[in-house]
Amino acid sequence: QLNYSTNYRYYPRSGSAYIQDKFDEEGLTLNIGMRFDFLDPTAERPLVENLLYTSGEYEGKDSAQSINGFAKAKLKSSLGPRIGLSAPIDVNGYIFINYGEYFQFPLFDYLYSGLNNITLSKGAKALVGNPDLQPEKTKAWEISLKYIFAEQYVVTATYFNKTTTNQIDTKTLVSSNSRIAGDYGFAEYVNNPYGESNGLEITVSREHGTVLNGSLSYTLMYAKGLSEYVNQSLNYAQWGLPLYPEPFYLSWDQRHTIKGNIELTFPEDISANFLFQYNTPRPYSYYPTKDGFYAQDAAKAFIPNNARMKDYFNLDFKASKKIVIDEISNINMFLYVDVRNVLNSKNVKWVDSNGRVGGELTDPGAYSSPRRTRVGTRIEF
Repeated sequence: QLNYSTNYRYYPRSGSAYIQDKFDEEGLTLNIGMRFDFLDPTAERPLVENLLYTSGEYEGKDSAQSINGFAKAKLKSSLGPRIGLSAPIDVNGYIFINYGEYFQFPLFDYLYSGLNNITLSKGAKALVGNPDLQPEKTKAWEISLKYIFAEQYVVTATYFNKTTTNQIDTKTLVSSNSRIAGDYGFAEYVNNPYGESNGLEITVSREHGTVLNGSLSYTLMYAKGLSEYVNQSLNYAQWGLPLYPEPFYLSWDQRHTIKGNIELTFPEDISANFLFQYNTPRPYSYYPTKDGFYAQDAAKAFIPNNARMKDYFNLDFKASKKIVIDEISNINMFLYVDVRNVLNSKNVKWVDSNGRVGGELTDPGAYSSPRRTRVGTRIEF
C-alpha cells in the first residue's frame, strides 16, 4: 500500500581522528582531547513539492510528478573537545570536572531509505530518507565531589547535565482526513528536536569490609525534550494530534531513584547479596479515547506524557556456599540460590492512553517478570 523502499546502494565515506594529552602536577590531573569525524553521504537529496488536492491525498505539482530536481548532500564534519580535570581539595577529598561534545551520525536508513527514483517519480507516498541530515550533537558535563572517611567509606556527589540538538524526527504533510488516508503524503527525516537531562546523584559505598560491603545511591533527574523517537511527529500527524510546541517530560524521566547493593560475607565461605531499586513513576500520555481515534473529551488538549504510572520497586537476592573438593587442583563446588523479584512485586511497564495497564487486552507483559527462584550447584576447575 505504501510506496516505500529500504533497498538502496550507496558508497558513503567516513573517517575520524583523535588526539589527547595528559598533564600531572602536584596531584592535579588534566586530560585534554579533541576528536574529529566526517561523513560524506555521496548521495543526492530529491527536491519534492506536494500539493493538497480535494481528493484528500497529496499529489505532485505536475500530476504524479513530484520531483523538481536534486541537491547534492554536503560533507558533514564535527570537532568535539574532551576535557577532564581532577584535583585534591583535602587529604581525603577530590573534585572531578568533565566536559565533552559528542557527535553521532544518522543511521543509513535515515539517509537513504525510500530514495528510489522510480518510486519517487510516481509520487512520494511515505517516509523518505534525507542524505543531508546533520549529525546529532550532545554537550555533556559533570562535576563530582568525592570524600573518603574512616578508610572504608566513600561519599560521592555528582551533578550532571546533557543537552542534545539535531535529533532526528520526521516532518510531514498529511491529508486533513488522516484517518482515511493513513500516513499517505510526503514525510522526510529532518533535524529539529531538542532534549535535555540533568540531575544530582549521591552515593555512599563501603569497600574492603570484613563482613559488610556495598553501596547506596540516590538520584534526582529531569529529562525533557520535543520528541522521544524518530517517527513521533509522523505518528502524531497520522493520529490527527497536534504537535506539542513546548518541551515535555520524556518517557524515561524518572524523578527519584534509590539503589542499594549489599554484600555480606560469613564464615564457612558463605556469602549473600541483596540488590534493590526503587524509583518514582515514569510518565505516559493520558488521552482517553472512545474508539482509539476520537477523544472522549473533544475540548481536552493533547499534552504528551501528562500522567504518571505507579512506583517501581524490585528486590533480588543471591546466596552461595563454597565447598572445596580438591585444594591442590583448585577444584571447588558452589551451592547457590538466586531469587529475582523476591517480593513478587507487580511493577507496571506500560499503560495505554486510557490509563489501562496492558491496554484493552490486558497484556500480562505490561508487568515486570514475577518472582523466579533458581537453586543449583556449580563446579569450577
